[in-house]
Amino acid sequence: MTPMVAANWKMHKGEAEAVAWADIVSARLPQGIEAVVFPPATALTAVRQTVAGRGLQLGGQNLFYESAGAYTGEISPKMLIAAGCRYVLVGHSERRQIFGESDREVGMRLRAALEAGLTPLFCVGEQIEDYERADYHGAIQRQMGVALKGLEAEQVARIVMAYEPVWAIGTGRSATVVEAERSADIIRQVIRRLYGAGINLPIVYGGSVVQENISGFVTVAHLDGVLIGSASLDAELFCTLMEEVAGAVAP
Repeated sequence: MTPMVAANWKMHKGEAEAVAWADIVSARLPQGIEAVVFPPATALTAVRQTVAGRGLQLGGQNLFYESAGAYTGEISPKMLIAAGCRYVLVGHSERRQIFGESDREVGMRLRAALEAGLTPLFCVGEQIEDYERADYHGAIQRQMGVALKGLEAEQVARIVMAYEPVWAIGTGRSATVVEAERSADIIRQVIRRLYGAGINLPIVYGGSVVQENISGFVTVAHLDGVLIGSASLDAELFCTLMEEVAGAVAP
């Protein structure tokens, strides 16, 4: 897989700010990476118009598991596609922690994304309590086992996995490359156990990614990219981070 460098803005940037960022970044995309931005839903259309034909891919931060209905405030997979999205985040730790999305509900959203033709970034990771008692294996295995239940191998093969330890989201703490590689190996083991050795899913890391650690995740830890939160809000910094990844993986 071409290394992915993804920007998750979370609940930041109005339309004007979003357009300015997208214009800067889409003009400076380095060769050899897949760049993706996940704006808030209110900025999707404006960003799509700004980046059209320029190589920067668009993703949704969330989706509901029904195509239509009386679900005030929710966004359907078809709506994301109509807005120009190719990707969608599923199971992000903030959705789990703040909005109470269960592993089962994450699985329903995952299936809806796949059935609609979106590529989900399926997020898994341990809480600080799991980390401190070294039970990250159990947390990742549980989240994956429940969410992937009932999916066929050909569906699972279209998923991008995102390892994001909850204790590293927005805290300034980051997993070491050794910890990230170890957790990626757990993810691969779960996939092999459930679907056999023929599926090799791309895995990206998310959690306090900064310039000082970004290249290690795609070289030392052998991951397939990064999902960047707060450090992605500054367009110039995000361009620098893209260049770091492109330089690290260049032949």
